[in-house]
Amino acid sequence: MQIAQRITDLAESATLAVSAKAARLRADGIDVIGFGAGQPDFPTPSHIVQAGIGALEAGHTGYANPASGLLLAKKAVCTKLARDNALTYAPDQVIITSGGKMACYLAIHAVVNPGDEVIIPKPYWVSYPEIVKLAGGTPVYVTGPEENDFKVSPELLARVVTNRTRLVVLNSPSNPSGVTYTPPEIRGLAQVLQHQNLCVLSDEIYDQLVFAGHEVLSYAAVNEHTYAQTITLNSASKTYAMTGWRLGYAAGPVEMIKAMAKLQSQSTSGAVTFNQHALAEALLEREILDSSEIEAVMQGKILKPLKKPVPPTYSGNGAKEPEADATPDAQADSETTPESPDTTGSADGTQDTPTAPDTAGPDDGAQQQDTPTATETDAPRD
Repeated sequence: MQIAQRITDLAESATLAVSAKAARLRADGIDVIGFGAGQPDFPTPSHIVQAGIGALEAGHTGYANPASGLLLAKKAVCTKLARDNALTYAPDQVIITSGGKMACYLAIHAVVNPGDEVIIPKPYWVSYPEIVKLAGGTPVYVTGPEENDFKVSPELLARVVTNRTRLVVLNSPSNPSGVTYTPPEIRGLAQVLQHQNLCVLSDEIYDQLVFAGHEVLSYAAVNEHTYAQTITLNSASKTYAMTGWRLGYAAGPVEMIKAMAKLQSQSTSGAVTFNQHALAEALLEREILDSSEIEAVMQGKILKPLKKPVPPTYSGNGAKEPEADATPDAQADSETTPESPDTTGSADGTQDTPTAPDTAGPDDGAQQQDTPTATETDAPRD
């Protein structure tokens, strides 16, 4: 039986392979520390678990309707982005996905045509280039100087942008390096990209896991130009310890979200319905840990998470929120793009513990430092 060449060429998910090997070793009684997939050191908070159980008991077990996500989950995402990232979105600018990786997959496949170039700063999360290759694109790697924590400068970025560049991946706070671009650094990159005919994929999955003193600015929040060219990606996995729930989301221009939703409708059919109720609970009933508590978690100490309710700030067009299984028409009536989005300001961001740099492969939390192939180019160092 023939295996498709694109699958044969696809690199295995090394982080999941490393995690599986560690599990096998533990089963054999070997004391081992795994540096594979990024797994938080605490369980999903109980109130989020109860929201999922409540949704199951209430009968929310059918298809997500529409496939792009339930309205209550989309509204919760809008609230989170306004509260934490100074970004104003309407529900029709949001998609709920089966994990952050699926949001990344949908975004890249919605943008990239065969032969298009995608700029990926090194070191990087290993799934970026593999997804680009599946879409027929060409990864273009760019590496900042080690003395600047490998951050890419505006000058270096400008040297690798060409008329074939269709997407630039920004990941701040970064997996695997832990590097966080400062607001002035983000604005500097925006000066290079904001008037280019390209899209920026801003992966902000670690935006709530930063230590005290680190200020983070979402790329889309720089100005109206960056807002219009950006797909902002996030997930419940890291902040709320929901890796196994498989819940991600993205926000961006309506036409881009529609394209991503079309692909999702022909693949997963959407995120699990009752899990989306848990996502809404997580984003609205926010678990707050201050910097000292985050540091204690990372040091392996046991913490009881603090629960602080945060009331929703987004009300859409004022329509009553439908039940989870509302019809697409009813949902469409409530999804209205804001006419004048507030795209300025900065927000607190996050970062998780970096994973091992020698476990390159496509999945949650490892670094890729491979030698470029004939279809990949590496930018010069500063």
